[in-house]
Amino acid sequence: MSMNDLSKKVVLEPQSIVDIERFVDTICDQHLINDTYYGSILIALTEMFSACLEKHPSKFLKIRYATDYQKVTISFQPVDAELVIGFTRKIGVDFDSEINIEKSIFIITSLTDSVKVIGSDSIEISFDISDIHNVASSHHRLDELSEYFSKSQKAQLAKKYDQF
Repeated sequence: MSMNDLSKKVVLEPQSIVDIERFVDTICDQHLINDTYYGSILIALTEMFSACLEKHPSKFLKIRYATDYQKVTISFQPVDAELVIGFTRKIGVDFDSEINIEKSIFIITSLTDSVKVIGSDSIEISFDISDIHNVASSHHRLDELSEYFSKSQKAQLAKKYDQF
């Protein structure tokens, strides 16, 4: 049985990126999220972590995910006020500059289905995964039907050619 709610407290230091990767692995493994969505989720979360690391109001970042099996929602708290403001306004990005918050915001908003600012220090990003479960469910049902008809056909052939 897969969990549909998980919370993790991550220390805001560069080596904690491994914790973010494990967090994404856990979510994607539990919900059979394919490589395309996995890549988008991983990049969005690492960009958010990097932005929070650059502008950290505390020593820790609480990351929480929840899903209704239609979408995965991941929240981050506490988030610096400058980052919160960045998500509420449209930002022009200079891609020739060094990595900065504006570029992270652009990447995150490009890879997610929605970004919400919750309060003054929390950001919530969402990914629509409803198609994944429809396709996975369809493949599972198709496999079971194929197996059933294969067994049925083998039984009919065995009966037809049974010499006893």
